[in-house]
Amino acid sequence: MVQLVSEAIGIGASIESAGPPPAFMINADTNADGRFTIDNVPPGPYVLTANSSFHAGVIAGIQGGNPNAGPPPAMREIMERGPETATMSIVVAGDNVSDLALTTRRGGVLAGSFVADAGVVRPLPNRVSAEVRPAKGGDGPSMMQGGRGSAFRLAGISGPFYLGVNGLPDDWAVSQITVDGVDVTDEPIDLKGQTSSARIVLIDRVTTISGAVQARRESQNYSVVVFPDDVDRWSYPSRYVRTARANERGQFRISGLPPNERYSAVAVDFLEEGEEQDPQFLERLRSQAMTFSLREGEQRSIYLDPLTQ
Repeated sequence: MVQLVSEAIGIGASIESAGPPPAFMINADTNADGRFTIDNVPPGPYVLTANSSFHAGVIAGIQGGNPNAGPPPAMREIMERGPETATMSIVVAGDNVSDLALTTRRGGVLAGSFVADAGVVRPLPNRVSAEVRPAKGGDGPSMMQGGRGSAFRLAGISGPFYLGVNGLPDDWAVSQITVDGVDVTDEPIDLKGQTSSARIVLIDRVTTISGAVQARRESQNYSVVVFPDDVDRWSYPSRYVRTARANERGQFRISGLPPNERYSAVAVDFLEEGEEQDPQFLERLRSQAMTFSLREGEQRSIYLDPLTQ
């Protein structure tokens, strides 16, 4: 399957939900020799993606093996590593674009485990899972995840990504993530089709910020934005940028920010979804923010005067 996608081409507002219009997208299938044609493409920048069909691989595997002898090798390969993919950025102007060549490669495999940090005596939390977050934002490829207990396995990973954790209770946080012994806690990872080993260290000595928005008028459920002084840590996805919605009494709470860092905090009367990920937005708030530092396991109370944007 070949897919042509552009965030810059408008197709009108979405009927199903509010927010920006959905991306312009055209799908096509290749012939047996791998050739494809996509007609009626509006001018603009695009990302072209080729993705080998799961079902085609299964059929080829069944045809090449004995269906009564268990999963054939081709099917096992797809199940183990996911489909082959390739991505290319192109710009379409007024002329036809021809003779493009995409070379697919297998996705990488990341096998790892959750471990406790030094000094942790409690059992690790249940039902946590590893999550792949594409380095450039947007949706990532389909992942197959499995494992038992503290082990996990992610397959079919293509392109740079960040490794995150889902399902952590408020009193737990990520202390460190390593891949093949290298610290990648806040760094993008590119497996380049290889198999690697990951280690996610969890800690139960988490930071906590609690406090209240001191409104001089009737409360209207302010949003609190906390972000680090270090602008290099503003890039999405960042563990160092967090938001919380204050309740009707102006109270809020944020747990699990990385320690040993200096932070800024503001309360705003309106926050668009995802706006806290915009570095220009954070820069505008910086001069009006309250600043403070956090040590490991520290519980800090702060009180904020709301800003009107």
